[in-house]
Amino acid sequence: FSVTQNYPNPFNPETYIDILLPEDGKVTLEIFNVLGEKVYEESSNQYAGYRTMIWRGETNLGVAAPSGMYLYRVRVGSNAIIKKMILLR
Repeated sequence: FSVTQNYPNPFNPETYIDILLPEDGKVTLEIFNVLGEKVYEESSNQYAGYRTMIWRGETNLGVAAPSGMYLYRVRVGSNAIIKKMILLR
């Protein structure tokens, strides 16, 4: 299981996160602001191999997230990887 740095970074309006899955499983992408508040979450069942997840810079409410630094966490089973990204509006 591996996760690349998002690209482009900084980004506007969307960014891509590539994931390598060694086996089929549920993948969860969570986005947090610098205060630690979860602004976005997406989960889906994925097949093994390379996959790309997209964050369009919006919260779960469909509102545009403000400029700033965000943390993204990708979880697969009991494993998780966290990285930083910057949204510039």
